[in-house]
Amino acid sequence: MSRTKLTQNSIAAGAINANTMFAADVVGPHAIANTSTYSVNELLVGGTILLDNTGNIQINNGGTIGSTGDADAITIASNGVVTMNQIPVLSAGLNVSGGTIAGTLSTAAQGSVTSLGTLTTLTVDNIIINGTNIGHTSDTDAIAISSGGVVTMNQIPVFSAGLNVSGGTIAGTLSTAAQGNITSVGTLTGLAVDSSGTAVVSTFTASSSDAAVVRITNGEGTDHLWDLGVGGSGHAVGENSFYLRDQTTGANRVIVNSSGNVGIGATPTKKLSASIGLNDTDGFSLNYSGDAKGGVLLHPNGGELRMGSFNSSGTYFTTFYANNSERIRIVSGGNVGIGTTAASELIHLNGSNCGIRLEEPGGYDWRINNDGGNLNFSSDDPSAWSDKMTLTNDGKVGIGLTTPLRHLHVSGAGYEMTLSNTSMSTDRKNMNWYLSGDKAYWRMLNDAGNAGGGGIELDWSGNLKADGAITGGASKMYGHLGSGSIGDSNVPYNSWGTANSDYYIWTLPEAGTYLLLASMRIRLWDVGGMILSRLYNNTDSELVGASGASSFPGTHTGGSGGVRMNKENRDDAFQENVQISQQWIITVAAGKTIHHQMFSDNNSTSSSIQSDTNGRNSHIWYRIG
Repeated sequence: MSRTKLTQNSIAAGAINANTMFAADVVGPHAIANTSTYSVNELLVGGTILLDNTGNIQINNGGTIGSTGDADAITIASNGVVTMNQIPVLSAGLNVSGGTIAGTLSTAAQGSVTSLGTLTTLTVDNIIINGTNIGHTSDTDAIAISSGGVVTMNQIPVFSAGLNVSGGTIAGTLSTAAQGNITSVGTLTGLAVDSSGTAVVSTFTASSSDAAVVRITNGEGTDHLWDLGVGGSGHAVGENSFYLRDQTTGANRVIVNSSGNVGIGATPTKKLSASIGLNDTDGFSLNYSGDAKGGVLLHPNGGELRMGSFNSSGTYFTTFYANNSERIRIVSGGNVGIGTTAASELIHLNGSNCGIRLEEPGGYDWRINNDGGNLNFSSDDPSAWSDKMTLTNDGKVGIGLTTPLRHLHVSGAGYEMTLSNTSMSTDRKNMNWYLSGDKAYWRMLNDAGNAGGGGIELDWSGNLKADGAITGGASKMYGHLGSGSIGDSNVPYNSWGTANSDYYIWTLPEAGTYLLLASMRIRLWDVGGMILSRLYNNTDSELVGASGASSFPGTHTGGSGGVRMNKENRDDAFQENVQISQQWIITVAAGKTIHHQMFSDNNSTSSSIQSDTNGRNSHIWYRIG
């Protein structure tokens, strides 16, 4: 190809027309008129730069493009690799549509980078976005950064090299895959594990004879250690038993075995077992404001188990609930109330028809209850309850009935009453009362109560029948007073008086009608005269039957007169000594003493009453009505 040499003259002529031109000989700047037109196919400058008519620029292999201040700013190697020795400034932007960018791409702040294509590696000092998302083609908003700098990750991030939070806090939930070792999580305010299934914070596997243990200390320089563990098959706490151990003292404080039994200081054998010292402090306590107010203590005095309230002021009390209601209360003074909150006795029951039931398995049951204000004793014998005894609120006792008519009322077919005196002679200790055939009976029984002596029978008409005689000393039915050998007793002369106030009397115990009998030995020895008798109420100081008195005063309500003739003899030559009998029927009030008074009209000691071995005097009374 022919080339036209570019000269100063040819440039000045203003007309260039050639296939190739070169300006190797041009020295210095030369002006080309703006109005000139040049037509060449190629322009070769200095043998190093070639410009063709298609717009391409070629430089020699390894050549550079630069400025007068930096001649080698751009170097193009023979294989086409362009090396920019200065950071390029792309004011219109950068579009890499193919290939890759090697080395470091540095750019000034960009208002918008629409696309970087696919990057093998992107290293940046700072990435600043304004409210837009960072993501993947399949998840464009995986990371959102707000204008306040808050980063929101809409997917759980995976930190394959670990996570180190050296400052600040982690808000929300931190989720991590299973970790073989977490060396430190710093100081946690709280650690929450939430899972719809089973959340496992960490798993420790025990050997057959040891335990899997988590050891804890407070981190303040103390050497006190606590262990949380699960026992292996050969461990002292038992296989699969969870325990809390004070490792410093070597004591297991709490053990929970695989059956759910809990032991406090002890191997559990029940749902709750505890090892408690014999003192006033070991046990279970319920505290309020730092002070033990109640609980359970094992006291050293004979194995005493203390339960209830413990406050020193004595105002606390113990209650027992059932079906969400209070049923029993032990007040601070020790009284026990059932159905009441204000027990006034050691045991205080309150409630409608409240009572106590005493049950013996396979036997009779007994019940004691307050029935309408009456105390009732009943038994289940064996199919139905039956009243046995009732004590009414007015003091009456009913046996066999609930409405006694008297203070003691016994009712029932074949019922009997027995009174026993254990101080009496053998087989004489029981007295028995019963009703049979419309009659009342009472009798003495042997100690066994199945046999006895004679008895007494009383019918509806009041007739009394005894198997033996009614004998003995003073009683309410009969009384006898014998004078014995007391010798002569002078009869008062021309006046009434009692010859002997110790023996010639009747002491009547009850109000009623009495038959009074007297057996007297009268003596008129070589004298004549008479001796009379009458009755005198010495208790009230009055004659008995005083109405209608004569010269010898005194009449008697039960006979023709109160005065009785003992003996009369008007011949002084006779010597008489006779035993006579007299009787009176009188009606008196209770507790009266009646004197047997006499009168003699002969003033002589030979007119007397005698009582000796030849004949004794006696006074007998019978209560007949």
